[in-house]
Amino acid sequence: MIHRREARVGTRGRVTIPVELRRRLGLRPGTRLIVREEEGHIVVMTMAQYVRSLRGVLKHMGMMERLREERRSERLREDGRARP
Repeated sequence: MIHRREARVGTRGRVTIPVELRRRLGLRPGTRLIVREEEGHIVVMTMAQYVRSLRGVLKHMGMMERLREERRSERLREDGRARP
């Protein structure tokens, strides 16, 4: 469900997250947030959410490294420098 509330950017660039949203999401004073741009939109997430989102990226990077190693091994075998 999408809940819309208006927020304004203050003169110092600060934005206040509406209280209803803070309560629903469990945001307390001192909660660390990550703010980033994604396809022209502002995305705000907690540090915990950000870390969880990286797990998939890091897992994918591990798979990519294994694929690179397999391809390197195949090239070496084709060149006759390594045995199968």
